[in-house]
Amino acid sequence: MSMVRGWIVATVLLCVTGAPVIAQTSTHRDGFWISFGLGGGANLDSDIENRGGGGVYVRLGGTPSNQVLLGGEITAMVRDAGTLNGTLTQGNATFSALFYPSKSGNFFLKGGVGFATVEATGTVGAFSVSANRQGFGSTIGLGGDIRVGRKISIVPNLDLLLQAFEEGGNSVLLATLGIVFH
Repeated sequence: MSMVRGWIVATVLLCVTGAPVIAQTSTHRDGFWISFGLGGGANLDSDIENRGGGGVYVRLGGTPSNQVLLGGEITAMVRDAGTLNGTLTQGNATFSALFYPSKSGNFFLKGGVGFATVEATGTVGAFSVSANRQGFGSTIGLGGDIRVGRKISIVPNLDLLLQAFEEGGNSVLLATLGIVFH
């Protein structure tokens, strides 16, 4: 869990301390964009043991205006499934919008709706087991583009994945560091 806290602290610090650097760079966004990121996360359900794991995202889309990016996103966390002797994968696939409140800034707010999935695979004794649930997924988050090239940015993100299934709900907090190509 301390690794997850470290990722979250690092992401928040990058968003806050990167503001002066972000303000000095070009904010022009247009056309197609694609972004990839890695990090860590935690399941926020207090009933689940061993809640921390690795996080990943892929998002891509288009730019209808300099302040709005629209696209699709797949975000997931993979972790040890505890007593199952396997892995638990939790993720959302959403249609997302990134909104930059300031025309001259690179800080963004993000929201998306779509599908959620939780899949557990592992072994119990000599038997292999697998279970999968699918439902409604929503993602909200924030981040900032730190320009490192004319059309390339480093992107710290903090995302909350909300998941609803027939059997109940779940939420995952992810802190990732990615790269975006505009």
